[in-house]
Amino acid sequence: MNNLNTGKVEEKLTAGLDLGDLYTHLCVLDENGEVLEEARVSSTPKAFKQRFRAMPPARLVLEAGTHSPWASRLLESLGHEVVVANPRMLRFIYGNDSKDDRADAAYLARVGKLDPGLLHPLIHRSEEGLAHRALLRSRGAQALHSALAPVGDRGGLRAPPQCQEARGTSFLPVLAQTAQGGNQEKPNKVMSPGG
Repeated sequence: MNNLNTGKVEEKLTAGLDLGDLYTHLCVLDENGEVLEEARVSSTPKAFKQRFRAMPPARLVLEAGTHSPWASRLLESLGHEVVVANPRMLRFIYGNDSKDDRADAAYLARVGKLDPGLLHPLIHRSEEGLAHRALLRSRGAQALHSALAPVGDRGGLRAPPQCQEARGTSFLPVLAQTAQGGNQEKPNKVMSPGG
């Protein structure tokens, strides 16, 4: 990109980040695809802010996973272009027999520099969207739980009218007989564990 004030050409950096639970491996490429830096950063928001705040705006490519939602939001807030790669489209990484986080970071950087569209980028939901989704899921779970909750104090099924007056009786034989149109006798007493 041309900077009109200085007449210099600004280089657009591209970096691949292989996110891990403890550490993130980083590979930074210059405009010509040459490796400028390979590093390892702690996978914490504090370490990310410290490392990427000082970096000029760049395209950062990371694979979707456990840490990618918070990492992508944080890196975008620091002014970087973030591409979250669809892991199903990264056969060259997950199909590779020799797993190496440094190599994976370099692969992500190179493909991100070449054509980010090849990564089939994903867009993570915002924190507000995640909160709304969690609320809807909890309401759905609550509705399901109340629909399946035990009606009485001893079981998960409602006893038929023939059994409601006799607590502690088994109503399954009555259900079977009723379904077959058979005898409607009073149900047998359920034996307690003590006898």
